[in-house]
Amino acid sequence: MTTRRTWTCLLSVLGVLGVLLPSAHVQAQTAQTAQAGASGRSRIEYRLDSRVRWSDQLGGGAVSSASGGAQVELSPGFLWSSTRPGLRGSVDYGLTLQSRTAGNEPQQLRHALNSALQLELVDQHAYLDLAGTVSRQPVSALGTLSGSAVSDVNHAQTSSWRLSPVVRGLLPHRISLEARHAWNLQQSDAGNRPDSLGQTSSLALSQPLASGASWSLTGAEQVSSYQGAAIKARLTSLQGQMNWPWGAQWAGNLRVGSETSNQQRAGQGAQATYGAGLVWRPSERTRFSGNVVERFFGRSHDIAFSHRMARSAFTLTDVRDLSLGTGTETAVLGTLRELFDLQLTPLEADPIARARLVDAELRRRGLSGSTPVAVSYLTSRPTLRRSQTASFLWTTTRQTYAVNWTQSDTRTLSGDARQVGDDLDQGGEIQTTGWQLTFSHRLTPVATLSAGWSAQSSEAPRTGVRSATHTGQLGLSTRFGLRTSGGLQWRQSRSQTLNSATHENELIGNLLHQF
Repeated sequence: MTTRRTWTCLLSVLGVLGVLLPSAHVQAQTAQTAQAGASGRSRIEYRLDSRVRWSDQLGGGAVSSASGGAQVELSPGFLWSSTRPGLRGSVDYGLTLQSRTAGNEPQQLRHALNSALQLELVDQHAYLDLAGTVSRQPVSALGTLSGSAVSDVNHAQTSSWRLSPVVRGLLPHRISLEARHAWNLQQSDAGNRPDSLGQTSSLALSQPLASGASWSLTGAEQVSSYQGAAIKARLTSLQGQMNWPWGAQWAGNLRVGSETSNQQRAGQGAQATYGAGLVWRPSERTRFSGNVVERFFGRSHDIAFSHRMARSAFTLTDVRDLSLGTGTETAVLGTLRELFDLQLTPLEADPIARARLVDAELRRRGLSGSTPVAVSYLTSRPTLRRSQTASFLWTTTRQTYAVNWTQSDTRTLSGDARQVGDDLDQGGEIQTTGWQLTFSHRLTPVATLSAGWSAQSSEAPRTGVRSATHTGQLGLSTRFGLRTSGGLQWRQSRSQTLNSATHENELIGNLLHQF
């Protein structure tokens, strides 16, 4: 709890400093970086978002016991980005004050953070990578998944932090060296889910050969512990890989190695690993990659396909792998922002400049780029997961169509029958499926009509426990000026779990100003 309070205090200080920082200093900094020219630039943008939500399920319980009410939210925030030498990355932070007009609940402060930074400590040799995210995550896949900020009690504020020093160098015979150590901490304010702490150490050597071929050798150790659950997982591996190109479009690899883990069956000892991979890139718009490896828990694979056209983008992924300690199982599909990023890549190569271009396009079309398209939940142990995703985005001059699908199967490792209080206590396996359809139509140069439908379901197949949620929404957004926008949205959701059923109507109005 002490660590959690410390992070909360740090986030509060970060929010206050970021929002109240004098604009004169920002303008001076912008002028200085503009003079730097080719040396890079940094930029900061402030925002203030006010939001009023009304829900007929403010209590979050069953329909017969819930009552209607409103919630007022005030969210100052900022987005800082830098491409300067020695410091690259971005920090997007928001602090939300929530107050309800009914009931006796006190005001709440919630943090939202999405950040990734790289500091160059020694020119081209030593770096420090930092990353942090804070968001609300579903606690249980088998609970209510309405997604409403007002009524859904099956959510907890979850933070994930990563600190990783990296050293790179060049040895004789053009052999490259990279040494890395990473600390990963995941915390949640859910009382029935433990925090997780992970450390990963790795050392990698690689060398280019004739005709574009190369080899690499990587040794790594990963340790993950779940605080309060008496679970500590360890994995040590050594892997060699040979890569070679086949003409201009194809590339392949073969890999062989060994690994050992305390999550293996008793008496297994070190296990040999071997596999192969293939990359096909017929054009700048199309890419396929696939890797298959035999490991101590069975076969793992990582398959991805993407194709980009002038007005559309399509992605497909299929991944089966071991998760030792992230604390969250997610069938990762991505967001609308990522689909737009894929489509706009040919227009802007710089990722930070492209991010601003994507945000501007999303605002112009009245869409929320941060809308999650995944079924996620908190776990308390190592897991074996397979996730499959597909997404399609099509844009015209005035319309946007997006279709997203995700499916995942998460299970405990063989022989793990521990009862630790998470969803996997329900027979050791959770299956999830999600669909999302999104449509927007630009009525005028400043006004956009949007609609969406989503369906999510989760099931523990060995016990029959199941939950399902269907959500429909309709919204109208407009710009009142160059930096001011607002909108009105209606949302209806139906959720069914083993012990309850909810039917919620929600009306949301917001006003956003960017300074």
